[in-house]
Amino acid sequence: MNPKYAPLTIYDSGADGELTDAARRFWNDRFKRFSLFIVPFTNVVPGGIGFESPNAFESRHLATLKEYADIAHARGRSPSSSSPTRGCTPAGR
Repeated sequence: MNPKYAPLTIYDSGADGELTDAARRFWNDRFKRFSLFIVPFTNVVPGGIGFESPNAFESRHLATLKEYADIAHARGRSPSSSSPTRGCTPAGR
Protein backbone atom coordinates (compact mmCIF):
# COMPACT_ATOMS: atom_id res chain seq x y z
CA MET A 1 0.00 0.00 0.00
CA ASN A 2 1.22 3.50 -0.81
CA PRO A 3 -0.54 5.90 1.61
CA LYS A 4 -0.87 9.55 0.67
CA TYR A 5 -0.77 12.30 3.24
CA ALA A 6 -2.04 15.84 2.82
CA PRO A 7 -0.10 18.73 4.31
CA LEU A 8 -1.75 20.25 7.37
CA THR A 9 -1.80 23.76 5.90
CA ILE A 10 -3.41 24.26 2.52
CA TYR A 11 -3.75 27.76 1.12
CA ASP A 12 -6.81 27.39 -1.07
CA SER A 13 -9.43 30.01 -0.22
CA GLY A 14 -10.27 33.43 -1.49
CA ALA A 15 -9.81 36.57 0.60
CA ASP A 16 -13.13 36.02 2.43
CA GLY A 17 -12.63 32.27 2.93
CA GLU A 18 -14.67 31.33 -0.13
CA LEU A 19 -13.79 28.43 -2.41
CA THR A 20 -11.88 29.43 -5.51
CA ASP A 21 -12.01 27.56 -8.81
CA ALA A 22 -8.52 26.23 -8.11
CA ALA A 23 -9.67 25.00 -4.68
CA ARG A 24 -12.67 23.25 -6.19
CA ARG A 25 -10.39 21.40 -8.62
CA PHE A 26 -7.96 20.51 -5.81
CA TRP A 27 -10.66 19.21 -3.44
CA ASN A 28 -12.49 17.30 -6.16
CA ASP A 29 -9.23 15.42 -6.75
CA ARG A 30 -8.25 15.16 -3.07
CA PHE A 31 -11.61 13.74 -1.92
CA LYS A 32 -11.64 11.06 -4.64
CA ARG A 33 -12.60 7.69 -3.12
CA PHE A 34 -12.03 8.73 0.52
CA SER A 35 -14.29 7.33 3.21
CA LEU A 36 -13.27 9.87 5.86
CA PHE A 37 -11.38 13.10 5.41
CA ILE A 38 -10.86 15.72 8.09
CA VAL A 39 -10.39 19.16 6.55
CA PRO A 40 -7.40 20.50 8.51
CA PHE A 41 -8.32 24.17 8.75
CA THR A 42 -11.17 26.57 9.50
CA ASN A 43 -11.03 30.08 10.91
CA VAL A 44 -13.42 30.30 13.85
CA VAL A 45 -12.76 33.89 14.98
CA PRO A 46 -12.01 36.94 12.81
CA GLY A 47 -8.90 37.84 14.84
CA GLY A 48 -7.38 34.38 14.35
CA ILE A 49 -7.00 34.43 10.56
CA GLY A 50 -3.39 33.74 9.64
CA PHE A 51 -4.01 33.03 5.95
CA GLU A 52 -6.92 32.58 3.58
CA SER A 53 -8.84 29.48 4.57
CA PRO A 54 -12.53 28.71 5.18
CA ASN A 55 -14.26 30.94 7.70
CA ALA A 56 -16.85 29.73 10.20
CA PHE A 57 -17.67 32.74 12.35
CA GLU A 58 -20.66 34.24 10.52
CA SER A 59 -23.75 32.60 9.06
CA ARG A 60 -22.78 33.78 5.58
CA HIS A 61 -19.82 31.36 5.73
CA LEU A 62 -22.07 28.31 5.92
CA ALA A 63 -22.48 28.12 2.13
CA THR A 64 -18.73 27.62 1.67
CA LEU A 65 -18.52 24.99 4.42
CA LYS A 66 -21.51 23.20 2.87
CA GLU A 67 -19.78 23.27 -0.51
CA TYR A 68 -16.74 21.50 0.99
CA ALA A 69 -19.06 18.85 2.43
CA ASP A 70 -20.94 18.51 -0.86
CA ILE A 71 -17.69 17.97 -2.79
CA ALA A 72 -16.52 15.41 -0.24
CA HIS A 73 -19.81 13.52 -0.37
CA ALA A 74 -19.93 13.54 -4.16
CA ARG A 75 -16.34 12.34 -4.58
CA GLY A 76 -16.03 10.06 -1.55
CA ARG A 77 -16.22 6.30 -1.52
CA SER A 78 -19.65 4.84 -0.90
CA PRO A 79 -19.99 2.07 1.69
CA SER A 80 -19.86 -1.31 -0.01
CA SER A 81 -21.45 -4.56 0.96
CA SER A 82 -18.02 -5.66 2.23
CA SER A 83 -17.73 -2.67 4.57
CA PRO A 84 -17.13 -3.81 8.16
CA THR A 85 -19.51 -1.12 9.44
CA ARG A 86 -22.35 -1.75 6.98
CA GLY A 87 -25.56 -2.25 8.90
CA CYS A 88 -24.12 -1.01 12.21
CA THR A 89 -26.07 1.45 14.31
CA PRO A 90 -24.11 4.28 15.98
CA ALA A 91 -23.94 4.09 19.78
CA GLY A 92 -26.77 5.85 21.59
CA ARG A 93 -29.41 5.25 18.91
